[in-house]
Amino acid sequence: MDFQNDLRMQYGLFEFQLTRYVRAFARDSKVAYDVGSAEGYYCIAFSRLMGKESHMVAFESSKLSLHQLEATLKRNELTDRVTLVEGFVGDGASDASIAIDDLIRDRNYRAPDIVKIDVEGDELKVLRGMQSTLMRVRPKLIIEVHSKNLMYACIEFLLASGYDVKSVDVGWLGRVLPEQRGKRFNAWIVASDHAQDPLSQYERGHARSSPRSSFSKMAR
Repeated sequence: MDFQNDLRMQYGLFEFQLTRYVRAFARDSKVAYDVGSAEGYYCIAFSRLMGKESHMVAFESSKLSLHQLEATLKRNELTDRVTLVEGFVGDGASDASIAIDDLIRDRNYRAPDIVKIDVEGDELKVLRGMQSTLMRVRPKLIIEVHSKNLMYACIEFLLASGYDVKSVDVGWLGRVLPEQRGKRFNAWIVASDHAQDPLSQYERGHARSSPRSSFSKMAR
């Protein structure tokens, strides 16, 4: 974890532009997938917002991050509510890639109500690997992207799949304290079913983003 992310987490500023969507999407949800879980911030957020009967599936390819994630879950007493999956999530086109559709179909994983994706450039592959789930289950989505071309490609894919889509800018804090990833562009995409669950309902009537909304006790 880099110093700036650590500082944001300590003061409840970590990606606070997404807080309203995280809170609203978690309402009435029971299963969340955290694809690219890193140290587990969103895993903890979903667990707290979705209640004790919820379940999370955390995907992480880095052994170091997986070790940190295990420590985070233990510290937050969540080891029994989170399934850890080690590996790269994508479209399943290669043996090294895990497709979410395959996990649900072949290994009887519970289908997600929410999916958060941050996989350093393979976000579109992840969406392609869960196309059946998108069309059948219609989970809500939070996606981080690091190039404009990828953002547009993901938006086009989701619009074609019948989703209501919005891009979320990093805002003033993201420009003052940019993420230490060596990437100049950083934005998020939020999406929900256009017909039954339009994003407009989350723009009104739900809690506004708060810079003091910190969800988790991150492991040291």
